[in-house]
Amino acid sequence: SDVYKRQGIFFMDNANLNENKGSLNFSKSGEKKSTVKIADDVYYNIAAAKDGSGVMYLTGTDKYGGGGTLYYWSALTNTSTMLSENVLPGDYTIGQNGNSLLYLTEYNSEYYVGDLYLVKLNKGAVGESKKVDSDVYKAFGTNPSGEAVVYAKNYNDENMCFETYLMKANSDEKVMVPAGSRCEPVF
Repeated sequence: SDVYKRQGIFFMDNANLNENKGSLNFSKSGEKKSTVKIADDVYYNIAAAKDGSGVMYLTGTDKYGGGGTLYYWSALTNTSTMLSENVLPGDYTIGQNGNSLLYLTEYNSEYYVGDLYLVKLNKGAVGESKKVDSDVYKAFGTNPSGEAVVYAKNYNDENMCFETYLMKANSDEKVMVPAGSRCEPVF
């Protein structure tokens, strides 16, 4: 089945360990001398699609990952697209089947909140960013179609609990799942 065929692998080289950065590269599966440099000055915390079809990465960060600009590079189109500025490491993920992107912007680490966005992909091409919700603690992922979004709000650092929400597919309806969660959902 082509569903699980891996497009290739992502790797970092020219690492600057003091700055936690390096050059992000892609090498196509089964092809010799197919390495493509995606970008320089990439913070080490990347999010790659399980099938190797794309990767989300930050550039322009400080050594802790702050102040970064988030990009998505598609192995299908061989292009990078800027998604947003002011994104922190770990505040982005690729949907379950690699057909959508989730990211938080304007994250306030004191109050554990940011704005959550969903971007759908069409054969590697980046669609329009859609704001899912505000005051979001963390994005967990999507359903296989990449249209339903699971995320957390209202993090309480005293008891380390949060509320898990589901934005239904093809809808703006948001439903709270269990209150007082401590475990992240598994996809």
